[in-house]
Amino acid sequence: MMQNNTFFSPIYFGENALESCNKWLEEHRDEFSKIFILVDENTQPFCLPKFLGNTPVIHDYELLEIPFGEESKSIEIASQLWSVLTELKADRKSLLINLGGGVVTDIGGFVAGTYMRGISYLNVPTSLLAQVDASAGGKTGIDHMGVKNLVGLFNQPRAVFVFPEFIETLHEYEIRSGYAEILKHGLIKDADHFFHAMEEPELGSESFYSLIGRSIEIKNEVVKADPTEAGVRKILNFGHTIGHAFESYLMSIDHGVSHGEAVAAGMVVETWMSHKFNGLPLRECDGILQGLYALYGQLPISSEAIPELLQWIKKDKKNQSNKVKFSLLKDLGSCDFDVEVSEENIILALQEYCV
Repeated sequence: MMQNNTFFSPIYFGENALESCNKWLEEHRDEFSKIFILVDENTQPFCLPKFLGNTPVIHDYELLEIPFGEESKSIEIASQLWSVLTELKADRKSLLINLGGGVVTDIGGFVAGTYMRGISYLNVPTSLLAQVDASAGGKTGIDHMGVKNLVGLFNQPRAVFVFPEFIETLHEYEIRSGYAEILKHGLIKDADHFFHAMEEPELGSESFYSLIGRSIEIKNEVVKADPTEAGVRKILNFGHTIGHAFESYLMSIDHGVSHGEAVAAGMVVETWMSHKFNGLPLRECDGILQGLYALYGQLPISSEAIPELLQWIKKDKKNQSNKVKFSLLKDLGSCDFDVEVSEENIILALQEYCV
């Protein structure tokens, strides 16, 4: 088990993370007039009791609950939260604690950043996806018009507390979703990390927790170098331009898919593109594709969907002047950003993947 280590933002990771949260709250309690805890309908019964049991300094709080799932990342839910905070007399000295997965940390950070022009917040991520990716780095937002994270802002949490044992409450599909981000971190920054992840260590083992810790380090090394995604932070989007298009398309036809499964499929397509258009050696390309297909299979997307997928791709936030920009691998553990790919070549890549 990795001990409590502080990363950028700061992040406290390990078996003592909740005790560290309690200590942080003790040290900062006088700064806050009220404490609010945001949960969803799953983290309320499964995670809130453990969190409160390890943070006895929280004697008085207001609980905010949202429905589970991506649909809660909406302007309607954000508006409801603003209204509830107002009704409960939250002021600019209030503290919001986001206890949940990526949806909770995304919308919670967004609401905190916009309510009264900004209140402080903490993230306590409970899903693997949130622990290794969504909870850190200050990206917050909601979906709009079917486009992932179209509305949002950079808003750093005061601190993040990663208690890895929370993942033992998750369903297998949620583990698979977060695991895709671990693989991504290895592909863009650390080949050894990718190889370690491909060994699929047992859930809850020392080896599994070390994967989480290393992914947090990679994410924060990149974010520290480029907090507002002006440059190198864009490499964290590897797999996401295509993956978000897959996710949005499947959601539009009521075919459920996790974020991680969509990103894994996006990494398949963008790995092929990396070989064809960015110099990724064929051997590395084949090895990556073999590993991703073995773990995630293939999404049921017909080639007939390519025109619609293109429309989703063109809405990606990284595009500039109607030019589609990708983050593509140049080698295993190394990634370029702002790689322009023509529409014709995007179609070729989609044709390689779609059935």
